[in-house]
Amino acid sequence: MFTAQPLTPRVGTQVRIDVKTLLSAAASQEIRKVLDERGAICFRGLHLTDEQQLRFAGTLGTISDESADGIFKISTNPLLNPNTRLANYQRASFTWHFDGYGRDVPYLATMLNPRGLSSSGGQTQIANANAAFDDLSDDEKRYLETLRVVHNFETAMRTVSPWPTYAELREWQRQPTKTHPLVWRHRSGRKSLVLGHSASHVEGMELGEGRALLCRLCEWVTQPRYVYQHEWQMGDLLIWNNTTMLHRVVPYPLDSARLMHRTTLFGEEPLV
Repeated sequence: MFTAQPLTPRVGTQVRIDVKTLLSAAASQEIRKVLDERGAICFRGLHLTDEQQLRFAGTLGTISDESADGIFKISTNPLLNPNTRLANYQRASFTWHFDGYGRDVPYLATMLNPRGLSSSGGQTQIANANAAFDDLSDDEKRYLETLRVVHNFETAMRTVSPWPTYAELREWQRQPTKTHPLVWRHRSGRKSLVLGHSASHVEGMELGEGRALLCRLCEWVTQPRYVYQHEWQMGDLLIWNNTTMLHRVVPYPLDSARLMHRTTLFGEEPLV
């Protein structure tokens, strides 16, 4: 039905499948299995339309409501994204994160379909936060499972605008704050670290000590051995498991032609 080839030892698989089979849902259970086990799937040469992208997404789960038509357009170029505030927010994708940190049930998966590429930068990187947790010592695992971390929009935005105006800061602070366990205990029995640019501080820990811990763990998760870097080609489709992976885009010129059509799937388990 399809062939699968690992892209790195710890994360990422390239799947070769024809569009008709992909859209028929005949392979959806097996694709979900690969996504759960390998964290990210690259499809080359599909050239899916928006309608086909949504049909495929619907075979894997429930399409989220982040945009009215299921296709969320990502670009920092004001000519491609006339919503300048949204384009500014999207610069935060240059730093490691997971999607839906403000939800009790974060998104299950995210898929990107390119409509334009940058001449430099713009690669998407996926880091395996499940494998990184597995490789920690047993003592550290037990300790980290006792901790909870506060996530908020202000912390995420300070990665790209460290000196906001007062109006910008108050707008950021109006966004909901969410506290999550540092370690996500999945229904499957697997566990993964919950990190990224939204992580403000560790509850009950001195501020500097907690932020140092989060910094050290993010460096641990994003070591080369846990990371797949996707080199984009037109016609690609990239999908990753948002519950066990972190991701980011390699910085690129803000006025580049890079334009991604994104579809996300609603989560299926709470972050506990």
